[in-house]
Amino acid sequence: DPSDAEIYIDGEHRSDGKLTVRLTPGMHEVRIEKNGYKGVTRQIEVTEDKEYKFVITNDNAFESPTGEVVD
Repeated sequence: DPSDAEIYIDGEHRSDGKLTVRLTPGMHEVRIEKNGYKGVTRQIEVTEDKEYKFVITNDNAFESPTGEVVD
């Protein structure tokens, strides 16, 4: 969120908007940016099926609700 933010995974531009992707196990860098917003960059370790939801706002960057939602 927001739905038209630029999404990068491991430095590669993946989408302009929402993205669902399966990643290989291991460490990955997720970066989300949008003009007028403070971007967010997080290192995540993929060890099993988990869903990560990243949200950015125009005055703060955070992961919601706790950084991960276990499927």
